[in-house]
Amino acid sequence: MDGIATIVAGLVLVIALNVVAANHLERRHSTVALLTADVREVATAARAVHDYIMEIRGPGTQKQLSAECQQRLQSLMQEYSNSLVIVDHTLELCRFDAKAELSVCKRDRERYKDLVTGGSYPTIDGTVFRAESGEHTAIQNNLRALLFKIG
Repeated sequence: MDGIATIVAGLVLVIALNVVAANHLERRHSTVALLTADVREVATAARAVHDYIMEIRGPGTQKQLSAECQQRLQSLMQEYSNSLVIVDHTLELCRFDAKAELSVCKRDRERYKDLVTGGSYPTIDGTVFRAESGEHTAIQNNLRALLFKIG
């Protein structure tokens, strides 16, 4: 009788541990999926800014932005910033330890914003156009590093 009770208790313990482990893995998978989607939105928003800058570049070495172009660029930069804030918030909610990678991404956003909308803005010159491409590449690389940390 004691042997049967021990077997039953062991079986219940194994089943309970299996359920707990399955729930933990499911929660982890859901968290990673959510964070991955959020980081991809940041990458998409940054790409939209980059694409718009390439679109407005034009043939000359300088480009004076119209009020409409300025508004569109500011809107795209705001979407980029907002999507990064969402990632920050989600990381806090999920208690993920990716602060170093996120701080690099935030620093990238600030440098990018200063480059694009700083200096002689609303006039964008050839130096900004050349540097923007390199900054955009750095942004994408650092977002990949954040995704790697998450996954």
